[in-house]
Amino acid sequence: MSASSVAKCSSGFTARSGPLPRAVRVVSRAHGVFRKSTPLIEVQNFTVYIRNNVIFRKFNQRRRNIRDSGGEGYLSSCHYDPAHPEDLCPIFSIGYILNTSESDPEQRELMLAQGGMIEITVTWDCNFDRDPSQCLPQYQFLRLDSRDAQDYPGYNFRYAEYYREGSTDRRTLYKAYGLRFVIVVSGTAGKFNAVPLAMNIGSGLGLLGVVTVICDFIVLNVLQKRSFYRDKKFEDVHADDAYKPLDESGEHDGASYGAAVNSGKKSTSAE
Repeated sequence: MSASSVAKCSSGFTARSGPLPRAVRVVSRAHGVFRKSTPLIEVQNFTVYIRNNVIFRKFNQRRRNIRDSGGEGYLSSCHYDPAHPEDLCPIFSIGYILNTSESDPEQRELMLAQGGMIEITVTWDCNFDRDPSQCLPQYQFLRLDSRDAQDYPGYNFRYAEYYREGSTDRRTLYKAYGLRFVIVVSGTAGKFNAVPLAMNIGSGLGLLGVVTVICDFIVLNVLQKRSFYRDKKFEDVHADDAYKPLDESGEHDGASYGAAVNSGKKSTSAE
């Protein structure tokens, strides 16, 4: 048994290699201009740096998903490897995120062209009976936007630039397609504590007694054959029947009872 704690977390992410290339549709209503650019395939080589800090106040423990020591240079060359989470390198390539969240290559290409939403879940599941350095984050990637959407697929947003040409006000409207990351962080931790263990054992023993009472009540009062069970569980004793010995079958032995009564009478008369 253990005491548990819920982590309070803070996180954020940045693109390390500059802004992500994206498809941009430019519409100028004043001139009727339409221009569309296509996304760059090289976007998959861009990297995202996710920094996360958690605190378990009950155990006075703080953890983060980067090393406490190791030099500032290790983040510039490392990439996340799911086979070695102990390396604590929270730098993910866009290609890795896309491949993990979407297995279909055609859908990945559509996400690059039409945009998409991806949930990045950071989970801390810690046992502080062990060394705190073994408390490591786990990452999961899930695509949120619908693959089968016919209208407004993917993810996009609009913004405008306003300017003035001479005495005329003009506007350039942009419709941008891109990848949006939603980061969800959760954490739980536990450590052995004798007090909860004793309380749980006591509660379990108490429940065993309650179960017996409940079962007897159901068998003796609810079931259709309750009279049969009542006769087997209880025996009514009247007057001299209390002194009758039972044989192996559970029946009263009449001969033994008579002998016992006679010997009792004789001993009484002898006195």
